[in-house]
Amino acid sequence: MLPKLIATDIDHTFLTDAGHYDHQRFTKIYQQLADRNIRFVIASGNQKYHLTNLFPDYPDLIYVAENGAYVSDRTQAYALTTFSDDVASEVISRLTADSKYHFSMCNPEMAFIRKTEPEPVLATARKFCDRLTLVDDLQDSAHHIVKFTLNAPADELAALYDDVKQLLGPLVAPMTSGHTSIDLVYPGVNKATGLQTLGDKLGISTAEMWAFGDDRNDVPMLAEVGRGIAVANAVPAVQAVSDDTAPAANEQGVLQYLEQALAAEK
Repeated sequence: MLPKLIATDIDHTFLTDAGHYDHQRFTKIYQQLADRNIRFVIASGNQKYHLTNLFPDYPDLIYVAENGAYVSDRTQAYALTTFSDDVASEVISRLTADSKYHFSMCNPEMAFIRKTEPEPVLATARKFCDRLTLVDDLQDSAHHIVKFTLNAPADELAALYDDVKQLLGPLVAPMTSGHTSIDLVYPGVNKATGLQTLGDKLGISTAEMWAFGDDRNDVPMLAEVGRGIAVANAVPAVQAVSDDTAPAANEQGVLQYLEQALAAEK
């Protein structure tokens, strides 16, 4: 039986490694889901405006953005969890005291990064933050912050994760979000809590949801929903909590899985 809500991660799950998806196939699937009153949700660590720009032709999509900290559609917010200004300021102070930490931060409307960051770090921020402001001092923008994002080469990410946990302790909840980044969100917030809050608003239990994912920040979401589905390229931690497997992202695995599920219901 089909669920009442389907959520999917974006990078390396719904999108190919090149950042593409088959618009024609998705439009057909989306219409079939809408005809059955099944809600479609984008659940990502990305900025909301980056996500809405990926889906300009689908005004009814809902976004669990910033790894669960900001849940909204195009017109209204369902949930928003921010750091206190004092905590945000303390996080900035501790990270900027060590030159090995390269990071950005964002509030619900805008991302911020220091002008002095290396060009590869700035380029990554521009790629994933469609609204981005370069600043001299992040402290001037430390208001209503929903997330910090650290960037590092993939082979340094594990060590950086351990370092930042020790440095910031209970102030943040770190989670890997992509191959070269670590998101720092409010403790207790993740994609699963975002879906739970959204489900409360819509009258849909998490048992009546499906979710697709590939990376560690998807683990709580896939473990929480009625059917957690790992794409074939998912990391072992995701595969371990999943109920089923879809083809790899580069094979448009989410679309394949949904096409087959919809065909089986005819």
